[in-house]
Amino acid sequence: MAPREMTVLCCPAVVCAAGTTLAEVASATNAGLRRLVTDSRLCLRADGTPIPAGRVEQVDDISSPVERIIQLAALALSPAIDSWAAVRGCTVDAALEGMPILLSVPAERPGLPADAVDWIVASLLAEVGPFDAARSGAIRIGHDGFAALLEVAAGLLEAGDVPAVLIGALDSCVDSACVAWFEEAGRLRAPGKPNGLAPGEGAAFCVVTRPALLVGTDMPFFELSALARAQEPHPWYCGRPTMGEGLSVAVRHALASGPADVCYVDLSGEMWRSSEWDFAYLRNGKRLGHPLDIRHPAECWGDTGAASGALLTWLAAWDLWQGRSLHHSALICSSSATHPTRAATRLQLPAAALVQASS
Repeated sequence: MAPREMTVLCCPAVVCAAGTTLAEVASATNAGLRRLVTDSRLCLRADGTPIPAGRVEQVDDISSPVERIIQLAALALSPAIDSWAAVRGCTVDAALEGMPILLSVPAERPGLPADAVDWIVASLLAEVGPFDAARSGAIRIGHDGFAALLEVAAGLLEAGDVPAVLIGALDSCVDSACVAWFEEAGRLRAPGKPNGLAPGEGAAFCVVTRPALLVGTDMPFFELSALARAQEPHPWYCGRPTMGEGLSVAVRHALASGPADVCYVDLSGEMWRSSEWDFAYLRNGKRLGHPLDIRHPAECWGDTGAASGALLTWLAAWDLWQGRSLHHSALICSSSATHPTRAATRLQLPAAALVQASS
């Protein structure tokens, strides 16, 4: 999907183990600071060994998964809404009036039943002002949910239905039931098993709109130049070797609009993610920067589940803006762990930022 008219992202607010603002998260991540801490509350069933996890310190320690996700969302939602209201020069309620809200939330899993996820969505929407309820909703596919919502938002903008869309992505995997689920599936990193994930948590919100609404403001924005989604015919949970077909197709279509200088991939330590990316790179490497500049910050903040794609996107946006004399475009790849969906997004600086960088 290549939007016919420029679709841009702005007004970000993020939170994860690396920080509670985009500046904090990017600074810690780019410095290679490992925010994974061994947590005595999260232990292996086999021998009680504590495991590393990426917890957000500002969230109450005793919170249930539902409460943690709600608190994470609150940390990111308010700054994003306030930023959009400042851009529009009006109150929060006026800025949100008639605006759809789309959420990427975790799918049903042990410790987080479907009705609990329903309650999370309903609670968050109830906290927001007069939004467009008819066009709002949530998707439950995991890591690539943010990319799926970008596609929906771009479609709403192109249809002329709305001037802007608020998108959020949120998840928390740092509870004992989720950790036991990871362990049972053989997905957890542990002593003697380096190939596995470390559970994390996070949330991110932003606004998707047209650049015309940002004229006369100093709000940085980033162009969604391409977005592609595909199905993986042999996902890891089928027990068959992967050839990375789904991610390869998504990357190929995303790069059809132009090459990418740098890549952000949700490599969390699981072998299936590395294998799929290897195949995707071998098939599409000529369209990527040389030497390959690839970044996979899960080592800093853990596997953030349904928040992963959004956090990667805004880390890429920050790096593009700060290093705009070096990098002009980024490829962001995200893959669901529980569905066969794969996504690749190409983000680039708008022409005005490139002119500024060269002057």
